[in-house]
Amino acid sequence: MMTRLELLNALINFNQPLSKILPSLNTFKWDFEQELIILKRQHIIQILNRYLADELSVNDIENWANGIESREDIGYEENDEDFLINIIYELANPYLTQQLSVELAQQLQQKLSDSTIFV
Repeated sequence: MMTRLELLNALINFNQPLSKILPSLNTFKWDFEQELIILKRQHIIQILNRYLADELSVNDIENWANGIESREDIGYEENDEDFLINIIYELANPYLTQQLSVELAQQLQQKLSDSTIFV
């Protein structure tokens, strides 16, 4: 069985099926006082690259972002916390924001690649 940290790492890198990762993570207590892993701009860029390469679907991205959103054991890159939280929210909630498309993925990648943007 994988540790919580190993599962979180698999989640943010999306290097295993979510159908394996998420149920295993759900066996751990939801409330957690410590950030075990840090989500960085590069993680989201890599996921968007995989979407643009047709390796991941719109639903994959939504489910991935939903798996990350509101987790207390996942932190965000220093100085980028609000920016990255907003992007994860947008990806996790397409019916409240906008549906992921090639154009949106490219726009998000551009914003994520520009280290001067802190929204």
